[in-house]
Amino acid sequence: MKNWDWKIQMLVVLQFGLSSVIVLSTPLSKLTIWNGLGMISGFLLFLWSIAIMKLHNLSVGPVPHQNAKLVTTGPYRILLHPMYTALLILTGSTLIFESPIWRLLMWLALVIVLNFKARYEETFMQVQFQEYEQFKRTRWRFLPYIY
Repeated sequence: MKNWDWKIQMLVVLQFGLSSVIVLSTPLSKLTIWNGLGMISGFLLFLWSIAIMKLHNLSVGPVPHQNAKLVTTGPYRILLHPMYTALLILTGSTLIFESPIWRLLMWLALVIVLNFKARYEETFMQVQFQEYEQFKRTRWRFLPYIY
């Protein structure tokens, strides 16, 4: 299995492109306390996930580093992909209340992109970590009790 084939590269580009457009196209005049709380919540979950994972384990793509360790604490006790969840919360919270349909469609595209990227990542994790299959069975992918 190639580590960074064109499909993975495209998913990473789409992830950053879609999330950037969603956030940067948010009219500041339309933001409310609820948007702000959602964005802050997503950002804090993202920071918590990085702090628990440690920078040496962090990878932009779905391929874990050769010497990576399986992280099972913090938000990883509940979620397989808390950083993706954080990104969905952060970007999704910009859509609360007034938002054109094209922004909602971009967010739904981001959900699809992250789902594909997560599945790739899980495949690589199963190859690298023997215990990943059991770990995966006891966690939610993005949203507790939903998915």
